[in-house]
Amino acid sequence: MFFIPGKSDWGNSTSSLLAQENFISKYKKKESQFIPQNACGIEFVSLSNEVELVAINSQWFLEDWNEYTEINKGCDLKTREQFFDELDSHLLENQEKTILLAIHHPLLSNGIYGGQYSLNQQLFPLEKNIPLPIAGSFYNLFRKASGYKIDDLQHASYREMTDRIKAIVQKYNHVVVVSGHEQNLQYINKDGIQQIISGSGAHYTPARAVNPNDFSYGGYGYAVVDVYENGASTVSFYTTSNRKEGLLFRQKIREPELNIKHQQYPKQFEPTVKRSIFGKPVSRKSDVYQFLWGKHYKNYYKQEIALRTVSLDTLYGGLKPIGLDNEGTTISLLLKDKNGKEFVMTPLEKDASSFFKSLAYKNEKQKNQDRNALSEDFLRDYFTTIHPFTPLVVSKLSLAIGINSTQPKLFYIPNQNGLGNYNEDFGGNLYYISEKVNSSQKVWLLLVNQLRLLTPMKCYIKSEPIEIMW
Repeated sequence: MFFIPGKSDWGNSTSSLLAQENFISKYKKKESQFIPQNACGIEFVSLSNEVELVAINSQWFLEDWNEYTEINKGCDLKTREQFFDELDSHLLENQEKTILLAIHHPLLSNGIYGGQYSLNQQLFPLEKNIPLPIAGSFYNLFRKASGYKIDDLQHASYREMTDRIKAIVQKYNHVVVVSGHEQNLQYINKDGIQQIISGSGAHYTPARAVNPNDFSYGGYGYAVVDVYENGASTVSFYTTSNRKEGLLFRQKIREPELNIKHQQYPKQFEPTVKRSIFGKPVSRKSDVYQFLWGKHYKNYYKQEIALRTVSLDTLYGGLKPIGLDNEGTTISLLLKDKNGKEFVMTPLEKDASSFFKSLAYKNEKQKNQDRNALSEDFLRDYFTTIHPFTPLVVSKLSLAIGINSTQPKLFYIPNQNGLGNYNEDFGGNLYYISEKVNSSQKVWLLLVNQLRLLTPMKCYIKSEPIEIMW
């Protein structure tokens, strides 16, 4: 059983959290945990080979750190920016798992903190039961528009936190956000975010179902997430009103992994091939265009070069694809060797759709990126402003002056059985393969960017219940 802190747990100092952590650890010993420990911002727990728990102390982010001289004492992360980097890195490393992101404050809500008010809340907008007809509606409108209450999603600090976390979560396919805060039950699937709210164990307030597939219930109850061995997962909402338990709603979260028979590729390849970076012809630009925009390094992209052909199952002792790396302006393939060391396989030819996606990840507010007026042809030409072989030169220069850096190698990687599901998007092109920069590998690297633009939530894993308490 895991306990996650919320607003009320903080009290006047982090000592309140530490006292709760100490009490829970002694009361149930190893059977219960209060996380994140030491009043820190984030903690990761591997529940099984299929499920990862990410516990976020959201009130840690929202608090005014100037009022807490002892904050972050005993924590590895000392800044909010480090928090986002660590979250993104961990989701990337575990993207094939079902990830339960447990955070007290929801990223999405159709309850009072999300600006949705019932008729009763329009009449009684304050905590005290004082009727304010008409004035109550104006108060709620002002509250929603101004975001003056830090408990509301519209508050500047709250919005900053949710915007950044959503931008990270949207890059991965199997993240489920589980929260409390609102005193009701909700399921929301919007903008690539699956949000579960279970907060009506002791009190309840109304909530709305705004979108067609939303669910909400303003009554006593709880939610259960079931994760199955075949990779599938579901969420079920139960009511406990009138001391009777009953199923209210069930939603499939993740489809089971299917054993698809993939196309078989040759096991032997030509030792070397001659290829250009641009696999298809580049349209000739007019003299006026070249005068305005320049010729760039197009010749290097069109020139054929001889490269070694490699097979992933023998390269560096054998590399296995484990997921996608969306950290740059190009979607790369994340690889891992038999010792757990991670590598990144990055295509030299840039893809326009990947460029637009990367912009959207950095700014979640950018919508409908596919409608961007820039043409693919223009972007291909824009990418030629970057010398394609810069990483090879920079890595050598870095070594010469004693600066740690990735050491990328350039290969031709054909479509092959070792790519598995990723043959559709990778293979048959030129790729850099280099060490993955992340905190777990403990490598300090020179980043070369020239090329790469108290209610229970139960989770049953193999019939063993895991409870998350708000």
